[in-house]
Amino acid sequence: MIALLICMRNTMVTRGFDGRRRFGGQRTAVSNDLRLSAGNLRAVIVFLILLVIANIAQLVHWQVFKHEELAVGADAVHKTEVVTEAKRGTIFASDGTVLAIDEPAWELTFELSSIEQERSEFFAGKDGFVAQASEILNIDPADLDKYFTDDFRYYRYPRKLSETKRKALLAIDAFHDEKGHSISPAFVLRFSPSQRRVYPNNRLASHVLGFISRDDKGRDIGAYGVQGFFYGDIKADTSVDTIEVDAGGSAILTTHLDRTKAREGKDIVLTIQPHIQALVESKLKEQVEKYQAKSGSVILMDPQTGKIIAMANYPDYNPGQYWLVGESWILKNKAVADLYEPGSVFKPLTVGIGLQTRSIPRDYICDDDKGYYAFYEGTTDEHLIYTWDRNPDGVQRLEDILKNSNNPCIAQISQEIGIKKYYPYFGKLGIGEFSDIGLQDEATSYVKPESEWLDLDLAVAAFGQSQSVTPLQMVSAFSSLANTHGDRMQPYIIDSIKDDTEEIRTRPAVKEHIFDPDIAYQVQDMLEYAVSKGDAKWIMKTDVLPYYSVAGKTGTAQIPLGNGKVGYYKDRNNTTFIGFSPTHNAQMIMLLRLEEPGVGKFSTENVVPAWVEIFKEIATELNLPRRNGIPAKYK
Repeated sequence: MIALLICMRNTMVTRGFDGRRRFGGQRTAVSNDLRLSAGNLRAVIVFLILLVIANIAQLVHWQVFKHEELAVGADAVHKTEVVTEAKRGTIFASDGTVLAIDEPAWELTFELSSIEQERSEFFAGKDGFVAQASEILNIDPADLDKYFTDDFRYYRYPRKLSETKRKALLAIDAFHDEKGHSISPAFVLRFSPSQRRVYPNNRLASHVLGFISRDDKGRDIGAYGVQGFFYGDIKADTSVDTIEVDAGGSAILTTHLDRTKAREGKDIVLTIQPHIQALVESKLKEQVEKYQAKSGSVILMDPQTGKIIAMANYPDYNPGQYWLVGESWILKNKAVADLYEPGSVFKPLTVGIGLQTRSIPRDYICDDDKGYYAFYEGTTDEHLIYTWDRNPDGVQRLEDILKNSNNPCIAQISQEIGIKKYYPYFGKLGIGEFSDIGLQDEATSYVKPESEWLDLDLAVAAFGQSQSVTPLQMVSAFSSLANTHGDRMQPYIIDSIKDDTEEIRTRPAVKEHIFDPDIAYQVQDMLEYAVSKGDAKWIMKTDVLPYYSVAGKTGTAQIPLGNGKVGYYKDRNNTTFIGFSPTHNAQMIMLLRLEEPGVGKFSTENVVPAWVEIFKEIATELNLPRRNGIPAKYK
């Protein structure tokens, strides 16, 4: 631009000299013309200078201040992203059995034209399509039909499909004539490649696994169980390849490729033993139905390490078809998510605390001569703690207290201990705390401050009422009595988490040291006595006790009214049995809880025989030591 100005100026000056030399008589006229031309030249020069300045300012604006915005726009025009889904982590059982894994799948989108005539053709054949498609998708026709409203344009189906279902959907003839020609080309089924979660063993360990759902933005997300808790580790980082394309959208092969590398999700190995898990689930289902319970939960654990061998609930579900579950509570892992008052299974812990704090001696005697324990002189019935049948049990040793499940004597022991000594054991036993087992839906209860506890509160809590626990908390606390060293081990269900670069393994860890070994040993003997001499012996005497040493405790607990109401249901209860074997140096501890059983009022009438049936199935599988080398009569 500047060069142009200089050239123009030089040209006009040269022409001025030539004019004066050739036309002397017209010099004045020529000079006037030159003066006019010089004025115009100055105007042009000023204009052009301003134009140059404006152009420079504009270049600065676009190249400096708008650089990032333009770069993004250019990328959008000339670059495209190719997204490749990486595989999520696989979940294995302890023996390598695959419990959850990704497989190739398709995402489905329904699209419909906005042209009225074409829309009319679609709606004319819609019912036929919905009938066939809903059968392929295994859903109620009404659930699919509700999306095809009058203003329907686009709908993304929420679940991923197999190749078989994709082909079946494409073969639907609702919009084709007898020659196979499409009569509604404006209705399109679009399929894009993806991954979906599958469960090769269907319902096995469903509550432990959880499932993969979608959030409100259509993104995959883990829900419940291990997949809910560890989804950040399981999920994969997708690869994004950014390539330049020409005007037709084809890749320019000579250009640079920007790549974000994919990372597959981490694999998880559980402690669950699948063959034992399957046996437990099968027998649990049978027993829940037999005793007409609302639900049942089992936790099978090694008390020496805290390793979970099996964890099951019934009703259960198929994680690959979780949406078919009729009631949402079935999705919960009640073994870790349900809070309930455990009842008399808490009594051995109170006895152990009494011995550990030296509040009572081993030869402690309680004289139950009335069938109740009164807290205050002239007390009302609300301040009396009765035996379960309201009859006195007479003189009771510690083992008799546990055998007869005597409430008045346990209340007396709690008062011997006192709140200041007893209260810290709630925390030590894990009551009111999360276990950190690695399951998303774990719950815990509230333990009110020590200063708010009354003597009556302690007495009631000492035999398992008024204070809520989860089944996992209960079996973890109880296992400190079965553990050889009196330790409460950290319960764990994750054996390892690994990927291509590292592996993190779980090692057994002492959560709390609760009882001295000799005190744990004494209570173990008491619990074997309770099983072999109490009401449970009639259930175990034929199939269990001749072959295995078993220690344990029953619990029958009333259910609070809830909803802010004080009191308990008179016609509902929960029953629990916790047992371990062998009595000393136990290799297994198993809790079975039946929620609101409809058959039998007490634990010895339902949960104990149910526990025995499960124990008979798993005892040989666990290779439990037998009495005097006598072989078991069942396998």
